[in-house]
Amino acid sequence: MGTSNADRQRAYRERRADEGSQRLDIVVSANVARALECLARHRGKTRRAVLESLMTAAEREVIDLLDYLDGRRSYCA
Repeated sequence: MGTSNADRQRAYRERRADEGSQRLDIVVSANVARALECLARHRGKTRRAVLESLMTAAEREVIDLLDYLDGRRSYCA
């Protein structure tokens, strides 16, 4: 007998966890979901890759602004 869908999903999640990934389970508005899909198609990337890129860029911008405003480097190490 083959493995069940639940077993395959569990194994997939375990492999991803070993790679340093963390699962996020969120609900976003339909507009945000469409925008993410549109960006992913336009860039020829996965939604995950687009989201990671956007979040990394946004974090860097915020940290740079905070550093500029108060000269500290203690944010989001």
